[in-house]
Amino acid sequence: MTRRLTATMAEALGEMRDQGGELVRWRGGYWTLPGCPVGRAGARGGRRPSWYAGSATVRGLISRGEVAVTERDARGEAVRVALVR
Repeated sequence: MTRRLTATMAEALGEMRDQGGELVRWRGGYWTLPGCPVGRAGARGGRRPSWYAGSATVRGLISRGEVAVTERDARGEAVRVALVR
């Protein structure tokens, strides 16, 4: 039995399907579309993409088998994911 997606997960999958099927991680835990423009500043004044999903959303998509990690950084943390289906 597949676990249901939250509304936020469904939105992220929709964006991925419409925009090339991948997400990349920015500093601060923002997962966004490759090439996404910078939006407003974050709480600490740092860069924030104009559209993003949080780390918990992406972890949920990975655990449900909707996306797969396709790239990791030197510490082994996921930095790029792609649609599975």
